[in-house]
Amino acid sequence: TLPISTNASGAEVLAATLKAMEEVEARLDEERIARLKEEVGQGRLAVAGLAPTIRALNARKVQHLIVEEGYEVPGGRCTDCGSLSIRSTGRCRYCHGTIERVDNLVDEAVELGFSQGAQVHWVAPNQTLWEMGRIGALLRYA
Repeated sequence: TLPISTNASGAEVLAATLKAMEEVEARLDEERIARLKEEVGQGRLAVAGLAPTIRALNARKVQHLIVEEGYEVPGGRCTDCGSLSIRSTGRCRYCHGTIERVDNLVDEAVELGFSQGAQVHWVAPNQTLWEMGRIGALLRYA
């Protein structure tokens, strides 16, 4: 519920609602990042950083993918099995197929996460997430 006048215009109701939604999203982002940091720190059901997150996605372990808004990095995708790689050339570590360059590995990771049923959370730049590599995942299983 929002404290708002019964005489408020539609624009005022919309503005108050959007502000409340932004506050809730910011709080949820902070909670997710804190949980990610705790789980990674204790070696439990989470990974942080690009390479570990890509490996977890390739293994279909990701339940929540947490990505800093604006994070982009080139990488690769196997032309045979579709696995993602932080390398843009070479052989796939899973099937030994050819790695093909992709301009934005983060977008590819997000798409893979969605296709696996993971919840994807874009978060505003945050010092804690930056220190963990700008991307991480809470896992379904170890």
